[in-house]
Amino acid sequence: MVALRVLYSLDWLAAWLIAVNGVGLVFFGLDKLIALVGGRWVRVPEAVLLGIVLGGGGGGGVVGMILFRHKTDKLVFQSLFWLIIAGEIAAVLWYFVFR
Repeated sequence: MVALRVLYSLDWLAAWLIAVNGVGLVFFGLDKLIALVGGRWVRVPEAVLLGIVLGGGGGGGVVGMILFRHKTDKLVFQSLFWLIIAGEIAAVLWYFVFR
């Protein structure tokens, strides 16, 4: 995030959103890779993936789910994921309409 701010003169929110969405995409891909390979590797907990989405990484999460076909069959995860996304969309709309 700091590198994005310094190198590209972004404001803190834009830098944060780019960074957290990149992290989300990488974590969804990493967890899918670990799921496919198996072995001794520890999977990324669903709470971590949802936490990244809650922190603003919904775009990276959506792209990660589509690109890697990951967590698409888990109904509980999908429900929580889309509930968070809907809440974030509502918050952004509220911010721009009522500020």
